[in-house]
Amino acid sequence: MRPVSLPPPSTALSWRRKSPQRFPKGWSSQRAETEKRTKVRPIGQTSVAGMLVPDPTPPTLREVPPPLPRPQETDVHRRGRRLRVGAWKVAGDLPASFRYAAQGLAYGFASQRNFRIHVITGAVVFLLGLWLRLSLDRLAVLVLTVAAVLVLELLNTATEAVVDLAIGRQYHPLARIAKDCAAAAVLVAALSSMMIALLLLVPPLLTRLGF
Repeated sequence: MRPVSLPPPSTALSWRRKSPQRFPKGWSSQRAETEKRTKVRPIGQTSVAGMLVPDPTPPTLREVPPPLPRPQETDVHRRGRRLRVGAWKVAGDLPASFRYAAQGLAYGFASQRNFRIHVITGAVVFLLGLWLRLSLDRLAVLVLTVAAVLVLELLNTATEAVVDLAIGRQYHPLARIAKDCAAAAVLVAALSSMMIALLLLVPPLLTRLGF
């Protein structure tokens, strides 16, 4: 049997090069163009004559906004923090307690119109009771009812101040409920005290006038 001789490697390569193309004409140039377009270059470099050189105009980076400045602490803030830290020992002695209570009364009388009305009305009712020569127990009931109205008016003022401190000058339904309920408490106390005053003062007043 005659052995089969294979062509040398150079001949095989030349035969492969001379073989007919299995791809459409121009496919190799299209592939090279595609690779050229999709070739990834390092940032800040350009290609000149097939070489990578530094790009004189690097791409602009997105500017990151600076952080918001922290609010500067004022003397009012520092004083308020000191007061909060030592709030449990603000009134160090008994005279200081009375002084702060007097300041609260002065603030309520100066800033609250309804408080002034209640004070004037209570004073008139008490003087009328003295003029009618009411008994001590009836005068005590009058004083108690007037004091209850004044106390609730001060609590109403304190509630409004605390709510305004908590939420500031903005609307909130819970803040409205708190203020309305405090005002309603003052109204109920005022109506009750008025009824008690009428029951205690009208009969002796009619008797004094001769009816």
